[in-house]
Amino acid sequence: MRTGKIYQFTCTENGKRYVGSTVRSEKQRRSEHLHLLRNGKHHSRHFQRCFDKYGEESFVFEVIEIVDDLNFMLCREQFHIWRVGPGLLNAVDVSDSALAAAKANTGRVQGREERLARSLSQREAIAKGTRKKNEWSKEQRLAHSERLTGRFMPPVSDKTRQNISKALCGRPVSINGVKASVAARTSFINEEVSLWLKMRESGMSYRQIEKETGRSRDVVSRECKRVREHESRASCATER
Repeated sequence: MRTGKIYQFTCTENGKRYVGSTVRSEKQRRSEHLHLLRNGKHHSRHFQRCFDKYGEESFVFEVIEIVDDLNFMLCREQFHIWRVGPGLLNAVDVSDSALAAAKANTGRVQGREERLARSLSQREAIAKGTRKKNEWSKEQRLAHSERLTGRFMPPVSDKTRQNISKALCGRPVSINGVKASVAARTSFINEEVSLWLKMRESGMSYRQIEKETGRSRDVVSRECKRVREHESRASCATER
């Protein structure tokens, strides 16, 4: 029968404690915490600061309770968290990790430097191959397009426009970013042009195509005309 374990790290220098729970091996969970602490990446800044100040040798790990019924594991963990009181090293005094993360980040706004650092870290991970770039396959794009068929964005209020303008004011423009965005959008549209042309050949108007696909009829009209002009020039060049 699978059992749960309530464990704690105790700092021998100041008596403060970190309380957690797991259904896996306590040895494995201890190693995971120590790995994060040694690399300065633990989710609890209180635990991380205490670890950095006193060192690994100042912490004692122990299992304080075995929980036979997993339905009560978080309740028992919460009991021990409350029991510690002000000497708690957890990020927040909530046992469930999802609730703890939500409570810890309530009202928190990421600064520009933090966003840039996170973006740089993700790019480095992608370059090293430790993280995959989130690129959509052709099937995913088509499925997404089908889900959005017939959907229209609500009108943007003047206040929202002002907020967007204020946020973008003075922001440096990356030429490479603009080129990449245009290339991605053009590639996505090119995959649908053949479908739009078939709809036109079947006698559908641009307004009907707009209702059917959710694409602006101005975009559909422009792209269809562009393809036809390109085909016309190509045929003329072939005849010559």
